[in-house]
Amino acid sequence: MKKQLYFLLLIFVILAWGTPICAQSPIVGEWISVERSKGGLGSAKTYTADNIVQATFGALVDFTYKLNGNKVTFSFPGADDVIQKIEIKDTKMILTFETTGDKQELTRIGGDPKSGIIGKWTGDHYTGGKQILHFTTSKNCHLSVPMISAKGTFKIKDDTLSESFEGQKKAEWKWAIQDNVLTLTDKKQGKTEKYMRKK
Repeated sequence: MKKQLYFLLLIFVILAWGTPICAQSPIVGEWISVERSKGGLGSAKTYTADNIVQATFGALVDFTYKLNGNKVTFSFPGADDVIQKIEIKDTKMILTFETTGDKQELTRIGGDPKSGIIGKWTGDHYTGGKQILHFTTSKNCHLSVPMISAKGTFKIKDDTLSESFEGQKKAEWKWAIQDNVLTLTDKKQGKTEKYMRKK
């Protein structure tokens, strides 16, 4: 009896050792819409490894930043650079305009506390909403001011992506990723949405 148990245990170990670990889906990550309105409105989606999807709609602005001592330079497409003094203490970041002395306080909501400016920060936006500034290691910054937000679940089977949000009909998309661009095509209406991966 013991020999049979040892034999079964040995087979189990061999099978477990030879079974490949499931790779994480390439859709997991944060995506922001490629096409936006003239006012800079667009959608963003975040897919997590535990099949949760967070969708938002609001203002989206992408720009770059450069740190130099206690100053940060923001470079916007087609506009003059903006230079501000920066001070980070624990979970707080204070940005001060050199010209006016106006201060803006942000609170860290994502990222390693020891990583300096890298991560996600939130605070009041002049429109009255809450803004999120996401500073990445590649010197990009993504500003969003969400107006609508929804949390749901998703499933992937082959080239079909199913999304379910509470109070909404289940959506089914044909999905594909090429050159860090996620293309979603509505399986019923044929409407296409394109998102680029945050980097």
